Amino acid sequence: PDGDWSSDVCSSNLPYSRDIAEATTEEGRATAVAVLDTLATKYPRSLAVHRLALDLVSSSSFRTKASAYLTSALSKGVPSIFADLKSLYSNPEKRDIIGDLATSFLDSLSTSSTFTPPASQDDDNEEVEPSSAYLWTLYFLAQHHSALGNQPQALALLAQAEMHTPSLPELSMLKAQIGRASCRERVYGE
Repeated sequence: PDGDWSSDVCSSNLPYSRDIAEATTEEGRATAVAVLDTLATKYPRSLAVHRLALDLVSSSSFRTKASAYLTSALSKGVPSIFADLKSLYSNPEKRDIIGDLATSFLDSLSTSSTFTPPASQDDDNEEVEPSSAYLWTLYFLAQHHSALGNQPQALALLAQAEMHTPSLPELSMLKAQIGRASCRERVYGE
């Protein structure tokens, strides 16, 4: 194709976007990330573009992109954000970064109702998050700890979430899943 082919691509075309993500060399990954960044600028609301970039980047770039992706979802109250990011848990470094980010978000939300710690906030530049962001961060961290096999910590986080919003059905469902996983671990040693 002639010209800027990236401007003709639908930002939500997952098969096409996955082809971009199949870059195997470091140079190919850098090129794919650059294309995805261009698409993200052109289509800022496209989740597919932002999510696929998380598969390709590493280290500090991953931390920055994961932070933006996670804060957006937690602020909006997207319950499926953990399921979306779970495939990244096969990479221990990315898994640890996601856990660190979510823990720091929870700490910041509990003290200042923002995703940024109070010491690093500019005056009046940080937007106060809705109280539901705290709830969804607890929910996400409970799933995170459950995936790591730390069921007691996951249940403790769920108890906090239930104190915040006792009527949310997702909390009861997750509690049952964690209980089932705990039982499997005790009975079968899985």
